[in-house]
Amino acid sequence: MSKVELFTLKDAPQDLCEVKLSFDAATAPFAADAAALPTGNRSFVILLKPGDSRPLMRAARTTASLGICQLRLEHKLESALEGFWFVTALYDGKRDLKVALDLDERQLGAVKTMLEVALPCRELADGAALTRTPAQFAKEALELCAQAAAKSGGSFTYRIIQRGESEFESLSGLKAVGAGSRAAPCLGVGTYLPEGAAEGVMPEVALCGKGITFDSGGYNLKPGKSMADMRTDKCGAVTMAGALALAIRQGLKVPVGIYLPCTENRVSDSSVVPGDIISYPNGLRVEIGNTDAEGRLILADALLKASRSGARVILDAATLTGAAKVALGRDMFALFARNQQPPKGLPEALTDCGELYWQLPLCDFHRRYIKCRRADLCNTSTIEDGAGAATAASFLAAFVPEDTAWAHLDLSSAYLPSATPFLAAGPTGAGIVGLACYLTQYRSEG
Repeated sequence: MSKVELFTLKDAPQDLCEVKLSFDAATAPFAADAAALPTGNRSFVILLKPGDSRPLMRAARTTASLGICQLRLEHKLESALEGFWFVTALYDGKRDLKVALDLDERQLGAVKTMLEVALPCRELADGAALTRTPAQFAKEALELCAQAAAKSGGSFTYRIIQRGESEFESLSGLKAVGAGSRAAPCLGVGTYLPEGAAEGVMPEVALCGKGITFDSGGYNLKPGKSMADMRTDKCGAVTMAGALALAIRQGLKVPVGIYLPCTENRVSDSSVVPGDIISYPNGLRVEIGNTDAEGRLILADALLKASRSGARVILDAATLTGAAKVALGRDMFALFARNQQPPKGLPEALTDCGELYWQLPLCDFHRRYIKCRRADLCNTSTIEDGAGAATAASFLAAFVPEDTAWAHLDLSSAYLPSATPFLAAGPTGAGIVGLACYLTQYRSEG
């Protein structure tokens, strides 16, 4: 992981490149569509267009394209969040950065805290399956939360439930999806208690994140091109661990549980195949219609565990469907909630933190898309044109009690195969800051 050093303008090293922003058009001899102009020795102005979305992030990507990685941004920032998004856009994981921002020491400290969590999360999401086996990955993800608690107070304890343990036998989805892998599937379970909380207190919020460390598609094998980036199918687990770690660093005051189902989805003579039926502890029987719709199967285990914890709110996150990418592209992620009613405060927190998302509909009639003859549910649509992202959300909803506030994030923007006007290629950390904000500002569902 590359190193990032941040400074206030008054403390900045003297040899940094000066970068300014302007909404004026370029004039001759420069082309009218020029993105940047030199204005002196080690000095540039980045040209933006009125109405540009996310102008600071666009400016950061233009700056990066010029090879500038040591700079002072001569632009008054309104908040620490603006500084965070600028550096996030500048960062590519390859080049060390030195960046001076027009923020005071307190604001700069807040930017540093966000980056100290978000950047390692981006690196963790990009880790190869060879070294990030399910158990190793789960440990690293949960250690982010433990380290945050060690720095900021409260306590975080965790355990990893693996194949061969008696408790693992109830994890029907992990048993099925992980059956073809020599690397043991597992469920990472963690609990954060703020200072002064009694041991064993019920969590207010439970977080569930999909942790597929490599997804071949199982017997419904993915095409080679689609498989190339499947080490990043663990972004949901990274997002939830990162959000909890950041919230702890920012002073989280409520108990939170976290559940990370982690496995590989491999092909072998012991793998599940289409037509197999698995039974969950809540009595639901699920037919495997497609072995590449594995994420919802393991999230079901986590959602059942979270439901039994007594949490008032359950949130899950996953790189779950290609359908969400078709609907929204890779610049934003999808949000689902029963009857279009997400937990109170969640949309506001995501919006206030600059997260790009769109709420897609989830209706009771979506449930009919996953009805099947041989079991209660199928893990993929059983009718043509079955609204893929909503179908997946409807499947997950079946594992959360009706009276529990719940939302599902389909993280279509968590990984970029190529750079965009806003971010470098690779894992993006989408959702981490907004979810952390929700947790720190949590208001009981009552």
